[in-house]
Amino acid sequence: MPAAKNKPTMKFGVVVIAACILGFSSFGLLVLAIGSEYWYVIHVNPSDNCSDRQIMEGVQSSHAGLWRIYEGPDNSPYIISDEAPNHTALEKHLLRLHRAVVVLLPLNLLLLVAGGLCSLYSVLTSSSCLLKATATYILLCSLCTLSGVSLYVSYSQQALAEVRRTVDAEMLSRVQLSFGWSLAVACLSFCLQACCGLLLLWASCIAQQLTQPEGQEDATPQELPLEDATPQELPLEDAKAELPLEAHSSTVVALTTTNTEYVESDMCR
Repeated sequence: MPAAKNKPTMKFGVVVIAACILGFSSFGLLVLAIGSEYWYVIHVNPSDNCSDRQIMEGVQSSHAGLWRIYEGPDNSPYIISDEAPNHTALEKHLLRLHRAVVVLLPLNLLLLVAGGLCSLYSVLTSSSCLLKATATYILLCSLCTLSGVSLYVSYSQQALAEVRRTVDAEMLSRVQLSFGWSLAVACLSFCLQACCGLLLLWASCIAQQLTQPEGQEDATPQELPLEDATPQELPLEDAKAELPLEAHSSTVVALTTTNTEYVESDMCR
């Protein structure tokens, strides 16, 4: 029995440790993704042809982060500007999408910090209700990370469609556009956050099993043996002694009637 009781406890510890490792890893990866500058990469293929050089004049390889764009061989930084009156409606829409990403992902870091503190408290108390609530909270944070990544992908795709509409196709044939490793790190952070939330849900189920009262599983209704289940017959003397009330009443009535007839016969004599 002690070994059987220790098994769920060991499982609870392993699941909680795995959830903590995934939680810290997802937080560190999200910090790395937000602070890095390789969300989007533009690579320009060089050409020895003079006419191609003239066509590609002013177009340089670059990579972009959430706040800055680095262009040229010396990686000169340019801060992504805010909305201006001379921007078109599409440019203003793209800047709003970018601003939403810039606000959503750093805000999610603060939410993850609060979730980590709640997770620590719920693990120390081994409360299944708190673990379920914390797991739900972490899963919502993972959805927040996924929303930020999806907004950035939508922002990049719309910007690329606008570039293809305005730039010559011959120029675009020498430009390679791709997402960078920063976006991949953010996606990996989302996956780890989701796994952490699921592990905390599993831990809440184990904690609920541990908090069940002892003997609840063994509290099954006990069946009587077959011999004891049969109705017990009373002895003959007891059966006679315990006559029903109707039998006693009829006997009394009969005796009374007999006595009455005997007295009447005596009076007639």
